[in-house]
Amino acid sequence: MQLYHHPYSLNSQKVGLVLEEKNIDYTSFHVNPIMDMNFDSRFFEKNPSAKLPVFQNGSHVLFDTIEIIHVQARTPCEAFSMPS
Repeated sequence: MQLYHHPYSLNSQKVGLVLEEKNIDYTSFHVNPIMDMNFDSRFFEKNPSAKLPVFQNGSHVLFDTIEIIHVQARTPCEAFSMPS
């Protein structure tokens, strides 16, 4: 799983927080929109709107913040599981 983001993007921060809280293993890629890195052809193929964040799991690519969070919300969370 890969997260393409910028640390100052509020939407990127929201997605990163969910991934960290749910202890989901992912690879982080910083994309700097100030340097137009979001218009690089490789990134633009993933998200034609060139907005951040973008979450990729295999060939499945999500670039809507709310959709990314909803998908991750359905992932079981080991960090908050109750002891038996």
